[in-house]
Amino acid sequence: MGLTTCSQKVYDAFYSDEIAKGLFHGHTYTANPLACTAALAAVELLTSSEIQEKIEWIIRSNVEFIKKLKDHPKVKNIRSKGVIMAFELGVETDRYGDLRNRIFKYFMDKGVFLRPLGNTIYIVPPYVISEVELRKVYDVIEGSLSEF
Repeated sequence: MGLTTCSQKVYDAFYSDEIAKGLFHGHTYTANPLACTAALAAVELLTSSEIQEKIEWIIRSNVEFIKKLKDHPKVKNIRSKGVIMAFELGVETDRYGDLRNRIFKYFMDKGVFLRPLGNTIYIVPPYVISEVELRKVYDVIEGSLSEF
């Protein structure tokens, strides 16, 4: 979804009964009905009680996991905001160096698709994640602490 705005000067430049002055981008800017329907369905789903309860559950789960990790010697600056949880591994590395690649491979090999940023590990679980899936993410994170 998008919105296009302009100044009065730009609007006036295209406002005319002469077809040659028209802005021929109606296909781009005319509220595609299919896109609007999908956006409305997404908003309905996002605001549904089921998804809102799931979001709250993910937040609570992350808070509990943070309590478990906060005193680990390799965990630095652990934090969460909404469903996002992140921390730095207490090891030095270049932002896009070899450690980042090894961390990425470790998680991918375990079936957990995370994108580490240097030594920062973060998760943004989808709102439909199951308890088993989220537990797996946490377990793989815990296992990674002994690997790096």
